[in-house]
Amino acid sequence: MTNAVGAKLMTDYTQFIPSTTAALAARTYTRLGMANRTNPAFNCVITNVPGPQVPLYCAGARMVAHYGLGPLFDGMGLIFPVVSYCGRITISVTSCREMMPDPEFFAQCIEESYGELKAAALAGATELRNAS
Repeated sequence: MTNAVGAKLMTDYTQFIPSTTAALAARTYTRLGMANRTNPAFNCVITNVPGPQVPLYCAGARMVAHYGLGPLFDGMGLIFPVVSYCGRITISVTSCREMMPDPEFFAQCIEESYGELKAAALAGATELRNAS
């Protein structure tokens, strides 16, 4: 779907789901206690929201970073809003405290894992250059 629609249009989800419809669906889901009646099909969501790749300004002040935020529904424990802005990507973490009591530690683990992955990739690239 994202390939068919295109990144620019995907950034404006209101083209697909008006906020009132999304809010009504969430209220109905909660009011009917659907999380208590069925097992959720998922408990973790990862978004991919391409943002503008040019700086944005408000009253002359440049926006320097953009962070995502996502809702948690009954039975859902974790959401990773991944957002891009000006050539950078941010990964935010929103979690249910009952399912993940220490989200700050989890975010620290993600950051450390990224550092390890980056170091391994750089070491591999160095080995390839030296081998050729």
